[in-house]
Amino acid sequence: MTVGSPSPPESLRIFPISVVVGFRANRDRNLMAEHPSVFAVVRDEGDTSLEPYLTTVSYDEVSSYTETDTSVFSVPMPAEIYRWVE
Repeated sequence: MTVGSPSPPESLRIFPISVVVGFRANRDRNLMAEHPSVFAVVRDEGDTSLEPYLTTVSYDEVSSYTETDTSVFSVPMPAEIYRWVE
C-alpha cells in the first residue's frame, strides 16, 4: 500500500503557469474579466498534434504570441488558480 497522492493518469500532463512578478495590474485585468482565463501557447508539431509551450494568466504576455502565427487557447481559470494568482 502506498501512502500519499494517487498517481495522475498517463493522459494527464501538468504544465507550470507563468506569473510575472511586478505586473500585478496585468494579472488583475484577467482576474476582473467576466471570464478569467488561463492561456496556453502551443506549437504545431507538424503531425496534427499541438504541444503546449507556455501557460500563463497574463494578457500582455500572451498578446505578443497572438500577433504571430502561434496558436493560443484559453480555458476557464479554475478557482484554485484564481486564489493562488490573486
